[in-house]
Amino acid sequence: MFTSLQSSNSQLSYSIVEMKERNGSSSTLRRILFNCAAQAKEYGGCVATKVPEIERDMCLKEFLSLKNCMQNTRKGLRFSILDILWADTEYCKRKFNSLNLRGEGFGLGMSGKASISQLSVSLSGSAGLSHVYIQHPPLRCNVPGSRGLFYDDGNKLLCSPTSDQVFSWKVAPFDPLVAPTSDLISEGPILSIRYSLDAKIIAIQRTSQEIQFFHRETGKNFCHKCKPESESILGFFWTDCPRCHFVLVKTSGLDLLACDAESKSFQLVDTRKLNVSWYVYTHESRLVLLASGMQCKTFSGFQLSSAGIVCLPKFEMVMGKSEANSKPVLAAEDVYIATIYGRIYCLQIDRVAMLLHSYRFYQDAVVQQVIPFSNFLFSVTVNLGYCLLL
Repeated sequence: MFTSLQSSNSQLSYSIVEMKERNGSSSTLRRILFNCAAQAKEYGGCVATKVPEIERDMCLKEFLSLKNCMQNTRKGLRFSILDILWADTEYCKRKFNSLNLRGEGFGLGMSGKASISQLSVSLSGSAGLSHVYIQHPPLRCNVPGSRGLFYDDGNKLLCSPTSDQVFSWKVAPFDPLVAPTSDLISEGPILSIRYSLDAKIIAIQRTSQEIQFFHRETGKNFCHKCKPESESILGFFWTDCPRCHFVLVKTSGLDLLACDAESKSFQLVDTRKLNVSWYVYTHESRLVLLASGMQCKTFSGFQLSSAGIVCLPKFEMVMGKSEANSKPVLAAEDVYIATIYGRIYCLQIDRVAMLLHSYRFYQDAVVQQVIPFSNFLFSVTVNLGYCLLL
């Protein structure tokens, strides 16, 4: 579900009430995190060394140590953090069962197979199994001549192109009995692929200079190229913005393009000029963040949605200082856009300072928060230990 950015002033009164409500539970959580930091670190470190190889009762010894510490810490309190974890476990159980992955074959050699432990957590003992786990990868794709897998988050499609076709599966909602959709394309390199939001056009990035479009109904195709001597294409995405249908992200900025239904071509309607090293985008947030600067820590943000275009204030991400005369460069894989409880955040991993930075986005402000890795490890522990499938 799309979340529109709000003004920072409109959130002030809500945040004050929210802070008052959380004071009691946050003090309990702080106490648990302080007393059980060592156990949480050991458990989180054990999980991190084994992922993505997940197995039943993985890191059970470390988990039970953390669980016992939490149980001892919560004595004398009216509620336990484990009560919350148990509720989350039951939610995961219902969520997993709703996936209905029974292992039947479907489509072009794709099959789903998964296994789940008995999700019961005893608050007074340690007999319960500690993890939700995946015994086998839930999906296996056997497409002859496949050139890889691409995920189209705008349409929730898993795409597997070959030299002359594109096979696509709808993954949300997922139906194992539905065969994949196939479309004919011309031969050539494939760097990225996305369907238009109305599913009428397929866009394929062929090179750093060229995007090729295929009209699914007519079979016609056309190309859009950038200037080879001064810029290159970093990527693209489709949008439901009233001003444009397609956004091209280049090293020189953004090109906003509108589709001409009659000529089956795209017209340039607007440009946003700025130097771009790399970018991150999610369709859920409709937000694109463009990184620039020597350390790639200066960001410009734009939200392109059905409500229009919102230009965020330019901001810098914080990075710890490493060795003398060495300036770390922020990588795209260390920056994530997250929509949490209807609010849009950016999470940044600072590998030098061992911190997780959180940035809350408003229309007129970007508010930074710092999360120590000890707290972050606890969160990862909970998520990996109890809800690996989500």
